[in-house]
Amino acid sequence: MHQNNHSRHPTTILLTPITVLKATFFSKEDEEETKIFFSHSQTDLHSKLFITPPSLNKQYRGKLMFTFIPHFENLQEILSNHKLAALGDAYVNFLYSLAISKKSGEPTGAKVDSRLLAEALRKAGLREYLPSRTDRHKQADAAEALIVYVWLKGLMPLEEGVNILERYEEAAEGFCNLLILAKKKLCP
Repeated sequence: MHQNNHSRHPTTILLTPITVLKATFFSKEDEEETKIFFSHSQTDLHSKLFITPPSLNKQYRGKLMFTFIPHFENLQEILSNHKLAALGDAYVNFLYSLAISKKSGEPTGAKVDSRLLAEALRKAGLREYLPSRTDRHKQADAAEALIVYVWLKGLMPLEEGVNILERYEEAAEGFCNLLILAKKKLCP
């Protein structure tokens, strides 16, 4: 029988030198989810408690872990943010590497070419949000910024991005669909 509240106080058992936490959460459908965390310090344990439970509302998940995300007034600001693009470069390469690894069945590291991302940005209809003289490299930066931004905000989990990229034979097509979905999630 489920209780009416949607969270319980976690039980902490201190073992030397590892801390074990068992936490029970309830989703909107009142399905019980239990997670067990192992940590070498209370600080690690506390941060894991806030970022791991999938039953927390999406809108709060990103805010608890990624407090450094600035507020953007519009899509153009996201697409032109150089710091987001720098982080997005690493994230997009990781996402792409995971999709390739999942398809091939073995670990693979890959770097996404800027031409591919610029093509995907154009096909997704997002080129119009950038100044007319924006070169291919800056277009790729814009794609990377948008993709990492929706992930940071908790709007598109890593697994969803990997699954989208994995579905398409052509990487540009996969990234195009990823960008279209990212825009829809930001501007419903």
